Amino acid sequence: MTQEETYFTGKDTALAYDSYIDVSIPHYWPAFHLAARTLSKMFADKRDLRCVDLGTGTGNFLQVILEFLPVVQCLLVDHSEPMLAIASEKLRRSGCTVATKAVSFLSDSWTKIPGFEQSEIVLASLALDHIHSDEALLSLFRKIYRFLPAGGCFVLAEKCANGKDRESPSWKSFLRMIQIREGHMLKNGLKTPSETERWKQHILTEDYLRPLACLWTLAEKAGFLVHSAAGVPLPDHDFLDEAHYYSKSSVSPLMKTSIFSSDQAYDLGILFCIKQKTAVPFPENA
Repeated sequence: MTQEETYFTGKDTALAYDSYIDVSIPHYWPAFHLAARTLSKMFADKRDLRCVDLGTGTGNFLQVILEFLPVVQCLLVDHSEPMLAIASEKLRRSGCTVATKAVSFLSDSWTKIPGFEQSEIVLASLALDHIHSDEALLSLFRKIYRFLPAGGCFVLAEKCANGKDRESPSWKSFLRMIQIREGHMLKNGLKTPSETERWKQHILTEDYLRPLACLWTLAEKAGFLVHSAAGVPLPDHDFLDEAHYYSKSSVSPLMKTSIFSSDQAYDLGILFCIKQKTAVPFPENA
């Protein structure tokens, strides 16, 4: 697959997104707040920042970023025009100057918009798992690396599991989580049965999940230094039920050794990738 899927391009899907997403995913906002706090420390001495949000959706990640950082210009990139319209209206209310680009984030065109050259921050959340080819994803990472100035940060937040091996422990945990969310959405009237089936088909067939270690490795191949990581680990599928899933909303710092030493699924894994000025060791005990 060389471009994004089409699930979110429908107007009805876009309009409904904000009404259910944070109810369906208990750590949705906590994850964005952790990322924003981390970035605010990294750019504590900076003013008038520029930010590009790839696969922006309805703009929720960037909305939180604007609460913590002095971003004065933001570029929203998404192939869904209904999503872009929602995000643009939402973010303009923050006082930030907003530009939009309705295009695949695999395109080169978003890197050439006047006023956004060398933007200090690039975000991508719950979007890049639409890319099935590791080569295409690595190419995008390299494009982001070239786009950022030295000291810039690429924040990647994705669902993570071993999608290549449907018998792997991480995939079984991820599948169990999807079943839990499916039941929760139906029970609470967040989606109709037909909408839920379409959502599940999208997640399980259109998305392509990778282990967090794989995303880390691809980021390093592109030239980045992974400065730090965080996430929401999913327990073994035999121990994951609705009560457990919906009682957990915290996002934990992660160590490189733990990420690479196990077949762990993450409901969300976050990498902070730096285009380094000088080498900085990974904070193993952070």
